[in-house]
Amino acid sequence: RDSKHLQSFIDAFSKFVNPFDASIDQLHLFNISNGKAATQAVQDYLNKIEVDGQKLREQFITECTDSPDRFEKPIPKVKIMNFSNEIVKKTFKSGNKVQEIKMQRDLFGRLLGLSLDYKIDMEKILCYPVTPLPMSMCRVDGSLYQTDKSAIVKCFEKQQKCTDAPRTLDVVIVDGFFLLHTMHDIPATFGGISKKIMSILTAFKAPRVDIVFDQYFSPSIKDYERMRRNEQRTIDFNIIGPSQTRATDFMKELKNIKFKESFVQFLIDYWATDEMATFIGNTLIKLNYDSCYSYIVKNNVVEMTIDENLACNNHEEADTKIIHHVCKLDTYRKTNVLLKTRFQKFCVTYKANTEDEPFKKTLKNCDPSTLPPWKAELQQHLLRTQYITSIWRNAYLRFPSSLTPNRNGWTLHEDTLHFHWFDGDCMPQSVFDAIVHENNKQNNIENDTTDNAGYPN
Repeated sequence: RDSKHLQSFIDAFSKFVNPFDASIDQLHLFNISNGKAATQAVQDYLNKIEVDGQKLREQFITECTDSPDRFEKPIPKVKIMNFSNEIVKKTFKSGNKVQEIKMQRDLFGRLLGLSLDYKIDMEKILCYPVTPLPMSMCRVDGSLYQTDKSAIVKCFEKQQKCTDAPRTLDVVIVDGFFLLHTMHDIPATFGGISKKIMSILTAFKAPRVDIVFDQYFSPSIKDYERMRRNEQRTIDFNIIGPSQTRATDFMKELKNIKFKESFVQFLIDYWATDEMATFIGNTLIKLNYDSCYSYIVKNNVVEMTIDENLACNNHEEADTKIIHHVCKLDTYRKTNVLLKTRFQKFCVTYKANTEDEPFKKTLKNCDPSTLPPWKAELQQHLLRTQYITSIWRNAYLRFPSSLTPNRNGWTLHEDTLHFHWFDGDCMPQSVFDAIVHENNKQNNIENDTTDNAGYPN
């Protein structure tokens, strides 16, 4: 019985992170049960807990000595900071609409006040962006509006007619993080998750399966989008081995960029072990992340090599990496390729089956988002479009673009890329620039008289 308890104790500890492992950053405090690093607030609290506890004890003794009634009074509650604090879910309500209403109120309130004493020249007013952010292009928080994915679907459908689905598949290319978000019944250990992913890939029955993951550059043009999704880069994460237990909320951890980087690195190393030989079988597996790793089983031994032909370490998004993989396929023979991406999932969910389906029309009220963009705003937007288009047009190349985000619609500030909306002033600098002047009014009347000369009244 004692041996059984000892073995269960050893098995439990094998699932934890080894605190003495050389790969662990000694400057951070990690949770040994799941490998997640503590936040700075939790780390400071736990490191000083004995000192703070001693101070509170001495304070209580001093108070009781000074006042005999103090002993019977309640002790103030001390806020505890530990790893369990990070499990609490918080809900935030967006105040963007309130900010937008205030922005409109301030603008039109000022115009109303001026109109009491002056005649407002709306043509001059609308020569300026009017709002600090182009509301026709972005939200109040500074994130861009994005075109519906169905728009590009229609373009592709016009160029390619595919009536019959292929019966056999030669190559399957999968978006790795998309696959993780669609997984159900996630195993308790990272080794189990790794094997389940491999089982999903080999279930396609294709000779070759490619799994492609996003990279996370800093600074990046996707910083704003990741901020809106509450993705964070500050919390370190260590995955030591396959027996390590995952965090309770696995989907929440997928919002931690450092966790995703650590998890993909674990897949790269673990899939190269002979333990994965039976799961890989006869399938050629290629994993593209910071390089392209190729896995194949020979004599029950897993061989991992680097495929330099498919390496595209300068690509950030999995979508352009997928195009890179497709363009590198053998063009001398017919190849059936299946792409499993977010894009495909969107089509399955939202694409219309018949023309008779109802389509609910969304109407817009009058707000700044209905105003067309100003020339300077449109110019910066075109620069951003040019930069992103250059990446997609050259996705088949290892280095897709010679352009940089800076001065192409973005500006670099404190190691973060921010949108550069326009050059020049947001609105008129003085009241003089916003009102109608008598000289201009007289000139306009004379011009109208000249233009209408010769025409009957």
